[in-house]
Amino acid sequence: MKRNFSSNTTTSSADTPPAVTPLPEDPAKALQDVMSTIDALRNLYVQETEMLSNADAVGFMKLQDEKLQTAHHYQRSISNILSKRDGVRAADPALKQRLAELYEEFSADIQQNQKALGSMRQTTDRLKKTISRATRDAARKKSALNYGKDGALNSDPKRVLSTGLIETA
Repeated sequence: MKRNFSSNTTTSSADTPPAVTPLPEDPAKALQDVMSTIDALRNLYVQETEMLSNADAVGFMKLQDEKLQTAHHYQRSISNILSKRDGVRAADPALKQRLAELYEEFSADIQQNQKALGSMRQTTDRLKKTISRATRDAARKKSALNYGKDGALNSDPKRVLSTGLIETA
């Protein structure tokens, strides 16, 4: 179940806007569409932040496709509203006020998510450094084999070992 932040109700995941849906022509309905899309994104960010806090990498990765689709819908919805600027200005002030409040709450959720992502990034960087250091130390403990200037195989335990990390994604 997901939380509907714009109306403080609970919804099922079936209420998440699909990636490609026709956008409403009516400015008031366009505002409602943006609000429901913000709800869907907020839910995803809250779930993602929780998964990051719990170091749930599998759950985090499972959310990424849905988050991307919902973000694309959000972008389309915002563009739709911008194209109906005059109609939106004439929309119900209470609806516009609720959208502004929802956007502020959404911004706060994004900031929390960014902090959680930053923490996970730091943890990952520390882990990479630890693995690299352990690999280098283990290799140094064994005799380092290399070729000398004359092409003969040398074995010099004091010789500096060059290591590197190649990341491909």
